[in-house]
Amino acid sequence: MPPRATRSTARKKPEDTADEDVEVLSDNLEERDESSVEGVSEAESEYGPGTKSKSKAPPKKRAKTSRIPTENSPAKKAPRGKKSLSLLPTMPLDVLYEIFGNLSPKDIFNLAKTNKAFRQTLLSPNATTVWISARQRFGAPDPPEDMSEIAWAALLFGTSCQKCGAKNIRKVDFMLRLRVCTNCKKNHFVVESRFKTLFPDIDRSVLELIPYTNTGGWSHGYASNSRFFWDADIHSMIRKLAVFEDDVHRRRLNAAKKLADFKMERMARVTEIKDTAAEYGTWLSASEMERYKASVALVKQRKEAIVERFIELGYAEADVSGLTYRKEFQGTTQLTDRIWNRIRPLLEPEIAARKAKRLEEEFAKIQRNRRGIVDDLYKSYKASLHPSQWKYLPRTFDLCQLSPIAAMVEAPIESTVTAADFAEAAETFPALLSSFSEDRKQKARALLPSAPPAPREPGEIEDDVVQDVLDLATSVFECRNVGTQGHARSSPVVGSDDLLSHHCGAPDHGLPHRGYYYWYSSSEEGKLLFSEEGSQVAASLVRLAGLDPTTALASDMDKKDLRFSCSRCIPLNVSGSWSRRGYSWRSAILHVLDHAHSGPSQPNVQYNWAVLSVTDADAVKASEMLDRKWDRESWTCARCTTFLDNLRKRVDILDHLKSEHQIADPKQGDDFIFHERFRSSFVGSVSYSVPKPSKEQLQVMTANGAPKVHCVHCSSVSLSAKNRLFDVVGVTQHIKAKHNCPNPQMGKDFVVAKAAR
Repeated sequence: MPPRATRSTARKKPEDTADEDVEVLSDNLEERDESSVEGVSEAESEYGPGTKSKSKAPPKKRAKTSRIPTENSPAKKAPRGKKSLSLLPTMPLDVLYEIFGNLSPKDIFNLAKTNKAFRQTLLSPNATTVWISARQRFGAPDPPEDMSEIAWAALLFGTSCQKCGAKNIRKVDFMLRLRVCTNCKKNHFVVESRFKTLFPDIDRSVLELIPYTNTGGWSHGYASNSRFFWDADIHSMIRKLAVFEDDVHRRRLNAAKKLADFKMERMARVTEIKDTAAEYGTWLSASEMERYKASVALVKQRKEAIVERFIELGYAEADVSGLTYRKEFQGTTQLTDRIWNRIRPLLEPEIAARKAKRLEEEFAKIQRNRRGIVDDLYKSYKASLHPSQWKYLPRTFDLCQLSPIAAMVEAPIESTVTAADFAEAAETFPALLSSFSEDRKQKARALLPSAPPAPREPGEIEDDVVQDVLDLATSVFECRNVGTQGHARSSPVVGSDDLLSHHCGAPDHGLPHRGYYYWYSSSEEGKLLFSEEGSQVAASLVRLAGLDPTTALASDMDKKDLRFSCSRCIPLNVSGSWSRRGYSWRSAILHVLDHAHSGPSQPNVQYNWAVLSVTDADAVKASEMLDRKWDRESWTCARCTTFLDNLRKRVDILDHLKSEHQIADPKQGDDFIFHERFRSSFVGSVSYSVPKPSKEQLQVMTANGAPKVHCVHCSSVSLSAKNRLFDVVGVTQHIKAKHNCPNPQMGKDFVVAKAAR
């Protein structure tokens, strides 16, 4: 027969509370104090009725620690030069209590777990006031009647699972008065719907005597309509009821009344736990928010302290503020010299790099402002020139590269450069620009291949007028610069006029947000390269124009104003109308340089050009005038400087001439000018009408550039000459050279071979 159990429900005695608190403060906090949860005395163990077992576990080996401090305990001195808290346990109790009185409940709770000396000191009856005053100072609610100050502090301020010791468990279930992890909930929760499955022989009414929660282990913190019970509470209650029922069965005195009173007390306690859980939860949430705000304030204070230290070293706040996400800024510990000496080497290299970048950006901004001053002065100078001269003026950025302006723009950031300084340099603009133009021409001349001197006839006198080789029609350059993108393909640069008016870099680069926006940011002028291929094409076109390639100028070809056709360009059928591409001499050069008919399979394609008739040439010119190129905002008035930095569309300029200058019939060149930073090609296809080609002609023109044809003129010479096969380019060259036919025609001068038909 088991011994009778004492069922006292009075508040626990100090000696019982001390035993409970020692268990609460164990390292892993695994054991739950059933007496504090169930409201019974220590005489009633959760494993059965009766008093505590007299059999004790073998005593643990006591660690070598200092004895409990007393009023007269002498204080030990720490070794010189070292900072340590090892002397704290040796201080007098009144001094310790005074120190502990300034700590928060969480700090006291953590301190009590450090070693046995602190644990015994803080669990002594004399230390109760320390716990109470700390809790009251922190604003925490009073503990329930069945919980000690220590157990209440562990529940409110602990961060570990009270069952398995898992760290960082933030949520407390005040319905069960437990702080447990999700895994423990899943392993120990018993949902009401499965009670009869797990306990088939136990009446369901036992659940009314046990605290429960509505938040399960799989609910991610959200409450439900189900009730979840802690399995140990169920087993404990079953054992307790078994004791009372056994007394009733043995008909002991007042056994039935004691059982009824116990059930009433348990149900009242469950109700009390349920009623106070929300209040405790609200306080804990508010407390955590306050702690969070305090933590944020400490982090902010640490950030400000670090920033202030770097400012004292000569950095700016902007250099440091971008790194405040680093963990060195996120601590809540006050910044000390030791911490500063540790984190400074980790942060300073990146901060120094940010400072260098900031200074570079600030200097670039100052340079932009200085270029803006030059730009204003440059505009005043431009306004003094005729608009037809504007195209020869380099960009403001290029002007700022010239001495002495460059020295002022590049002056150190601490130097003071004013508009007056630039105004003096502006007086040298004409000389600077003349020197700039001559320098460009000299660099271009150096790219040209040296030609042997032309042979002279006996008695020939040298011409006094020496032509600049740059002006020759065969002096063809290509520009390699992304600055031409966003427009049609840049035409080849031919002649001095093209060279000096070719400004393909971004027009506003380096200036403070002036003019149009360009997606590229190149500040360099285009790289000019002499084009051997383009020069050869130009020479053939010059010959077709009846001029000498060694002396013909680009201006001579412009005056001829001829249009050409490419033998490799096939006619196009658009809605039943047939047309063929026509080219000016400049666009013909571009056509070849663009490799319009060449590719990996035909790398060395030969082009054959022919001069168009006057009628076809006029049709090509009319097509050119309808191109979308002329719709750009690249027009300006030649009578005033209104559109100096605000080019407009042609129709706007014409309206301006009529309204402001009373010119009813404006003439291009005299009254208005098309102004572009570099000569560009046409946007669309420039063509002229042609008759519908015959089937034979289409066969020739679509035979991948290699049709087989016979020369008609050679048919009467010999059989072998009659059977000779040519491609279109080859036969036209053959007919021109051998038969003196300047413009060979399909069907008349050559025919497609039978094998190719």
